[in-house]
Amino acid sequence: MHVLPGKLPVLLMGIVCITEFHVVPFVLQKDPKCGQKVHETNPWSYLNLFTRIVGGSQVKQGSHPWQVSLKRRQKHFCGGTIVSAQWVVTAAHCILERNILEYLNVTAGEHDLRIRENGEQTLPVKYVIKHPNFDPRRPMNYDIALLKLDGAFNFSSSVLPACLPDPGEKFEAGYICTTCGWGRLNENGVLPQVLYEVNLPILNRKECSRALSSLKKPIQGDTIMCAGFPDGGKDACQGDSGGPLLCQRKHGVWILAGVVSWGMGCARGWIDNEKKKYYERGSPGIFTDLSAVLSWIQENMSADLKMKSSTPFCGVQDGKLPDSEGELHFPGSLKQFYQNHQNKSIIPDCVYGLYLYRKEIIYCFIFPTLI
Repeated sequence: MHVLPGKLPVLLMGIVCITEFHVVPFVLQKDPKCGQKVHETNPWSYLNLFTRIVGGSQVKQGSHPWQVSLKRRQKHFCGGTIVSAQWVVTAAHCILERNILEYLNVTAGEHDLRIRENGEQTLPVKYVIKHPNFDPRRPMNYDIALLKLDGAFNFSSSVLPACLPDPGEKFEAGYICTTCGWGRLNENGVLPQVLYEVNLPILNRKECSRALSSLKKPIQGDTIMCAGFPDGGKDACQGDSGGPLLCQRKHGVWILAGVVSWGMGCARGWIDNEKKKYYERGSPGIFTDLSAVLSWIQENMSADLKMKSSTPFCGVQDGKLPDSEGELHFPGSLKQFYQNHQNKSIIPDCVYGLYLYRKEIIYCFIFPTLI
């Protein structure tokens, strides 16, 4: 059957669901190695915080084994964080380009972008899942996406996952966390070739909101968290987008607390913003708060594993489904993926996935909702 990208007339070849079956409850297990470094960075101190990413320092190779480089035709453009052997978390605004999967690769174990180092691993991406509430017109809210790798990373001293936060786990205002990447070292400056990191304090919601409301176009959102110093000097910058904000628990495990999203300029202070011209105003670093989207991440990662482990629960025969007239939206680009909670399902009692493999071939995975 020849179909055009974008919409699929609802013939769906007569999909019939079988509803009587037994399902063992599925629990997404944490990787026991997550958040543990083989090569520790230098312990931070208040003196180190003021050493002049922006205002940061170069790290030793292997210091952030969960950091990945998203590459467009072998050139770095965004960061990301390994959370399992087959999943990477990044920012949704990093993957907006149509047909991006045709040339997107993810490199783990990267340190110096100029050379291929021992321990580097590069994989293509099978499909991407942007948060359904992400809106490119307001890209600071729900700015998060999952990359399902076409393959799996082999964990080593230079390639390891960061831990996701526990449900309800938050890091208090003033907690010093770390962001890293290959972003510009100053506003409109050059891109570094090696990985940098910078330590930033978490801001409370009130201070975050106050700073963002002073901009020409005030920013609000359900998933926004802020980090940085009011007088500036340290920040993430262009090229760091999608990378991690990592907070270390007392016992040493590193937690992915946020994803680098946005900022007004790079490392600009926001003290007395009202007295500055709009184009001179600064803001804290804006990150996507992982605790606000944790359930969405876990649901999508576990749904993929359910799909793998499920037997076919739906029979397929030629013909129309009763009461199934309409249109079902599906990916317009190769190797992209939709799930029924991202688009309006015409089969409300089933979970489906559509995977455009070639221009004329769609894989359709359908089974009853697992409760």
